[in-house]
Amino acid sequence: MHDDSLPEAITAYDETGRRLLISRVQWAEEVLPETFQAAWNDVAELRQHVLVAMDDGFGALLSDAAQRVRELDPLAERGAVVLALVQLANGKSAAAAETLRGCLGLD
Repeated sequence: MHDDSLPEAITAYDETGRRLLISRVQWAEEVLPETFQAAWNDVAELRQHVLVAMDDGFGALLSDAAQRVRELDPLAERGAVVLALVQLANGKSAAAAETLRGCLGLD
């Protein structure tokens, strides 16, 4: 399913500052996995990548990375909020509520 409100390409910049347009498919299949892998053990960087990718409409691809943020984040509530946002973006409101209740000790 394609969301017509999303652009067909992602704008990125290379190391020299040159503007690049990368198709959403290439971004999803190549760039995001490489980006997440490179940041897998750096919670601040991974969290930022997850939030930007969510803003870019890639919520369906973020569950594993959001779960990793939750595992690594020294502020349990912040990690839970990131995961809950991704869950909400994927239509999983009950899971998001459970995630937030769990981090607040309201289970």
